[in-house]
Amino acid sequence: MLSSAIRNITAKLKATYDYSSLQINLPEDLSDAVIDWGKKNIPEDTLHNNGNDTKGREDDIHTTLFYGIKSPDVNAVKKFITVKPFIIRMGLITAFMDNDYDVLKIEASAPELYKLHYNVRNNVENENKFPTYSPHITIAYLKKGNALKWVGDKVFDGKEFNVNEIIFSSSNGNRIPIKF
Repeated sequence: MLSSAIRNITAKLKATYDYSSLQINLPEDLSDAVIDWGKKNIPEDTLHNNGNDTKGREDDIHTTLFYGIKSPDVNAVKKFITVKPFIIRMGLITAFMDNDYDVLKIEASAPELYKLHYNVRNNVENENKFPTYSPHITIAYLKKGNALKWVGDKVFDGKEFNVNEIIFSSSNGNRIPIKF
């Protein structure tokens, strides 16, 4: 099996996006555990696939700190990353129920996530479409109504990981670590 780091690099080569974002990658062992859990527990026929809007299993396991940054330049956000290393605690499996699909996710918590998110939101030019920040780790995108089976599962509850860098994922596809 390919390591999550190799999968992430392969999947993101030459990709471009509407906006830049900030994300915190899980350590490889936890990332692999999330991917493996999804493969063992989520049947293929429950994955979301709607024409050209194919989602499915997440292979870049992370928690998004902020999506919608207009600049492709890391320097636009670097000065607003004002924390020391911290710990993220994983929680229950939960879901977002979108209009077209369900997002199966793991809760993620740390006070620093909110501090960083709102510091970027309030100081960096952005196109934020989510009024409330809800830190999480996406496992998979499922066909409408399929996520409820796993909501409340405690498989990752209480697991923790150290954070000492944030990844700036530029709209032009570059990924730049911001260490603190």
